[in-house]
Amino acid sequence: MLAFKVFCLVATAPLLVPAAYVVDTGMIARDLVPALFVKTELERFEHNTSAKIEKRTDINDCIKYVESGTACFDITSNIRTIGSTIATVAYGSSSALDCSVHTGSIDGVQWRYYGTGPGSECDTSAELKTIRGAIDAFLQDSVEGECQEVCLQMTHGGTWTGFLSVSPVGSPAPSDCGPSGYSSCTAHGDGSDLGARAEIHNA
Repeated sequence: MLAFKVFCLVATAPLLVPAAYVVDTGMIARDLVPALFVKTELERFEHNTSAKIEKRTDINDCIKYVESGTACFDITSNIRTIGSTIATVAYGSSSALDCSVHTGSIDGVQWRYYGTGPGSECDTSAELKTIRGAIDAFLQDSVEGECQEVCLQMTHGGTWTGFLSVSPVGSPAPSDCGPSGYSSCTAHGDGSDLGARAEIHNA
């Protein structure tokens, strides 16, 4: 009888653990709760100093529209390719502590990116897929169909800020949008909210 009681306690214990404690790094969250719940709980700990949790924090991106151009963006079928290309440059320059300006042109989009931070430290703990998700969302929600230069300011809870400006090919090259005048700020994660462009948060 005693053995039976002990078995019941062990078997039912997980049901008594408050959901907020599921983020314990010793647990496998995806085996205990749905992906959406994990995403919400991680955002609650955005300012936690744990590098593992900070990496999975959403990026806060703010938008600014600049002057109108002579051409318009038509990138619906190429958003993932464009976003992945620019995100790879942003992530690579962060890893290399490269704060210089990077420019390029791909699939009708001219782009300009650089990162800032204290001194020469412009690195971020954001994962590549998180940066890509933020840029994908920017391209889909704020750039597609526009006929002007559009700017994106990205932050990730630390000292890093990433600045991306894009303009349609056929218009003047994108300028330095600077740190002020942004609005319409939204948090974006790894792209799972945009369909199947990236892995879900607990992948």
